[in-house]
Amino acid sequence: DADTLYLHDLAVDPRALGRGLARALVQHLLDLGRGLGLPYAALVSVQDSTRFWNGFGFAARATGDAGLLTYPAGAVYMTRPL
Repeated sequence: DADTLYLHDLAVDPRALGRGLARALVQHLLDLGRGLGLPYAALVSVQDSTRFWNGFGFAARATGDAGLLTYPAGAVYMTRPL
């Protein structure tokens, strides 16, 4: 009964930076989620990546303090419709 594609630990080798691979990877995963009929995608933005995720339509959502306890300071829970 899943309703959310949860993105976690996506990475691109630093030697491949600047080639658009990160954007292609994320777009591919969002397309897969849509293909599965999932209405939402979610993630936790870390390492000051919120602006990157905003570019894909993700927006910060409140989780309450307990929702991000295991993440480093500055982590942001983000969601978007698919």
